[in-house]
Amino acid sequence: MSAMWWEQWPLLASNGTTPSDLTDNKSCFSTPQSTVLKGVGFGGVPVVLLLDFCVFLVLLMVFSIIRRKFWDYGRLALVSNEGYTDSTHRHYGHQSSVVSNAEDLEYELGFCSWLPFILRMDEEKIKTRCGMDAVHYLSFQRHLIVLLIVLTITSLSIIMPVNMTGDLLGNDPQSFGRTTVGNLPNGDNLLWLHTVFAVLYLILTVVVLRHHTSQMKGERRETARDSLFVCSVPKTATEEAVKTHFIEAYPSCRVCAVTLGYDVAKLMHLDKERERAGKNLRYYERVQEKTGKLVLINPRLCGHLCCCASSKKVDAIDFYRTQEKDLLEEVRKQTELVPERPLGMAFVTLQTEAMAKYILKDFNALKCGGTGFLCRRTPQPSSDSATLKVNKWSVSFAPHPKNVFWENLSLRGFHWYMRYLTLNFFLFFLLTFLTTPTIIINTMDKFNVTMPIRYLNSPIISQFFPTLLLWSFSALLPTIVYYSTIGEAHWSRSSEQLSMMRKLYFFLIFMVLILPSLGLTSIAWFFRWLFDKRFLADGKLRFECVFLPDQGAFFVNYVITAALVGSGMDLLRLPGLLLYIIRMMFARSAAERKYVKQNQAYEFEYGAMYGWSLCVFTVIMAYSIICPIIVPFGLLYMMLKHLVDKHNMYFVYLPARLDGQVHLGAVNQALAAPIICLIWLYFFSVLRQGFLAATTLFTLVVLCITVFICVSSTCFGHFKYLSPHNYEVKEEDKDTENGAEENTMVYLPRVLDPKSPASAQEGSKIPSYGSTEGSPAHSAGPLAKSASDVLVNTSLVILKKNYKFHRVLFWGKILGLKEDYFIAQGRGEDEMKDKKFLYSFNCMDWMLLPPATDSVIEEVSKAAKGRFLGDPSFVYEHVEIRRPGGRADAIQEEEEEEVVTKVNEESRLAVTVHKIDFEASVVPRGAYVKSPHGLVQINRSFGGLSHSEAGKLDNYLHFSKAKNLKNKSILEMGELNPATDFLDVLSDDIPKGSWSLQLECASSVLVLRSLLWPGLNFYHVPMTPQHGYIYIGDGRKNLDLPFML
Repeated sequence: MSAMWWEQWPLLASNGTTPSDLTDNKSCFSTPQSTVLKGVGFGGVPVVLLLDFCVFLVLLMVFSIIRRKFWDYGRLALVSNEGYTDSTHRHYGHQSSVVSNAEDLEYELGFCSWLPFILRMDEEKIKTRCGMDAVHYLSFQRHLIVLLIVLTITSLSIIMPVNMTGDLLGNDPQSFGRTTVGNLPNGDNLLWLHTVFAVLYLILTVVVLRHHTSQMKGERRETARDSLFVCSVPKTATEEAVKTHFIEAYPSCRVCAVTLGYDVAKLMHLDKERERAGKNLRYYERVQEKTGKLVLINPRLCGHLCCCASSKKVDAIDFYRTQEKDLLEEVRKQTELVPERPLGMAFVTLQTEAMAKYILKDFNALKCGGTGFLCRRTPQPSSDSATLKVNKWSVSFAPHPKNVFWENLSLRGFHWYMRYLTLNFFLFFLLTFLTTPTIIINTMDKFNVTMPIRYLNSPIISQFFPTLLLWSFSALLPTIVYYSTIGEAHWSRSSEQLSMMRKLYFFLIFMVLILPSLGLTSIAWFFRWLFDKRFLADGKLRFECVFLPDQGAFFVNYVITAALVGSGMDLLRLPGLLLYIIRMMFARSAAERKYVKQNQAYEFEYGAMYGWSLCVFTVIMAYSIICPIIVPFGLLYMMLKHLVDKHNMYFVYLPARLDGQVHLGAVNQALAAPIICLIWLYFFSVLRQGFLAATTLFTLVVLCITVFICVSSTCFGHFKYLSPHNYEVKEEDKDTENGAEENTMVYLPRVLDPKSPASAQEGSKIPSYGSTEGSPAHSAGPLAKSASDVLVNTSLVILKKNYKFHRVLFWGKILGLKEDYFIAQGRGEDEMKDKKFLYSFNCMDWMLLPPATDSVIEEVSKAAKGRFLGDPSFVYEHVEIRRPGGRADAIQEEEEEEVVTKVNEESRLAVTVHKIDFEASVVPRGAYVKSPHGLVQINRSFGGLSHSEAGKLDNYLHFSKAKNLKNKSILEMGELNPATDFLDVLSDDIPKGSWSLQLECASSVLVLRSLLWPGLNFYHVPMTPQHGYIYIGDGRKNLDLPFML
């Protein structure tokens, strides 16, 4: 009988490796005379650990000295230019240029006092300074630390003792191989333990990471995705045409704003240079004011250096004034040319996320029907659909405005893909020959440069030097990938960081884990092994060498180097320091050097940091079963990395704003680590026991099932984008308890924003959020002090006196086709029952609205349709045919009569305001109390809801007569306080999800928005009595809301 197929491979057929074969390591090295890769006692781990620890202490001392002597370099994020918003996407201004408080200053000024400050730093401080993305990133690291703690306990207490029970590699205490799985003989039943633990590690990793993602969902940071990004719009289209299309095609959706995209790359560059020249000019003007002397500068680059000191100097003020004037003229010319360079894209902002999802579903979900099995996208048409070529549009959720790289939007289509492919081809070509640092070692051996030290057999040369080289090249790789990703010109920060993370992880895994494990020197050797038929026959690569004891020690030493040397270098940030020095050298003057110092802080690159950490985590997981001693050093790496990143986030880097895809992408890549562990274990089992061994087959089955689940999940993750179910508003979309950051959804680059710093301080023409004179809610409310606001407030005071109200509130505005109705609300002794409404066209002449009786409500419901006209005397008519007896025969035809219902717009206005106020007026719990006499009055002791209470919908009540309290059980009524709980809570509203709850203005103001009555907004400042609501809309109810949820 012919031999099995695997027996035709001599390498795989000889699975019974003898101890002498394994201990003879010379045959596994490519150069027999090599002194560099020769094995040493215990793999050189103790020596490498000692050396790396000494290097770490030195780096820590150097950093502490630099931080104390060159203070600004240690706190770049804290001295970055206040209020400066750079147009480039590499860095932008921080909100604070000073230390936050005296406690921070106390911990920062000491020699190593920053260390306990970092250890004691809580999550709230990180969130305030660095943003929610930093909280997610550090939470991810903490979950990995917890996972590695469990792995350390099991690896040292169970797996390593089991490995040491074998004697295949001898009983020498200095033998590193005794701790590896290679010490167990072939066919030992204890090998099942390793397979079972590999599966348990996989399950444990999934559970821990799932807990991390559940916390991310519970702490949503992004605002409601209420904006759409539309591509392939005709360049001749206007904002009004696009807005008209959405209004006609989707009448139930309210379009708030439409912004077209333009090519502003050159304009943003010129504006940045103009602003820089202006700052330099102001600097020397202040110097002249203080000293009264003119300052001369050398206008050349590096002019202050000795080599250019003889150059002619010029007046600094004249130089920078001329430069600013020329740049300002260029900016003006480019601004005039911007409308002539449209990009064929638009940002469309809807009122709610539900509306955005409804439109997105219409554009992207496949609809199957009609004849045959044809499935296609058929968006709803409008009168301008053909002109706008709506069928060619590509619609997706828009990134946050601060997440957009406006200067990169001009690169799209074929040019972008060619740029992307070219850059990545050259990157792959470069890394093909620089993948693994051992090629340098082999080159040294080839030229016999190590002959003088061949007899030393020192672990410093055989283990410390190769791992240090590997770490150095792997530290250089992120920089190369970083700049290649920037060159790809992504449209958003999130896509850039996601691309950076994936590319860096892929190349690092090949460079650090896969190729060194296979004994290769570069990707070029990898392809030779893969495709060259004579490569294996030449004996230059033997698979038995993959799991040599020294091979595992190599990765242990690498993790030690990454933990100690890598953490110290991350604190020093030598590449950043070198760049800082170069920029300071090229500065022409003291003003430019100050500019460099203020703008040296960069955003925290989550993609690069995720890729680097995940690479080391994958190495740890891959060898956690084969070489369990690597796990405690991996735990050391992750803990030091966590502390260093926390320090750098707080003191060095500027906060970056990303969406959740980057963090979720990191979670998905982390799941690859236990899968690679299974692959490594399967590889080992095949080499040691053969394909048909029980442990081999079991590992293969588990590995196949795991890969199938992961691939299926990935595929469904892409396919569900075509399913309508993906657009359903989930519960966390409806009631966001822990709200979002400031909602500044203005889709314009800074250079095109018409709001100058002066005009940005001006308020709107209408007072906001139920402002009222003299009320506690108004006294410190968000009112702009413009002339129109003073006019309105004065008018309300007069109104209160004329009608003898206890107080008057500005209620809102009903939009009409001809005129708008301004609505005010007067309240009597009982704040809830004694309400009266007034309307005006000019906020000066107020007229009382008639009461909304049941008969008037019925008449309005029959006759009034469409938009408000803006004329109170306009009469709506409704004709109804009545037939006595309900018969429709010819005999009864003569008895039919026409019933005409007439109602004027003033009555309709009264009914609309009454309904909105009854169904959507909101107050926080405890703001009003009910006296024993039944009067509802302001609770003067109300101090505001706490931050935790403010994020819950149950703590907000309808300020109208309760109708749901009677439906509560006796037990529920017993838990209520009759003095404060006499109103209906918003969480009981039907349909569920009719309120949008968000925290804005850096989580300092809570805002509630009604989805049933679009335009009604409520605000409350936690821990203060400030609250109020306002309605600005067309007075129409969103009757389609139940079908949109």
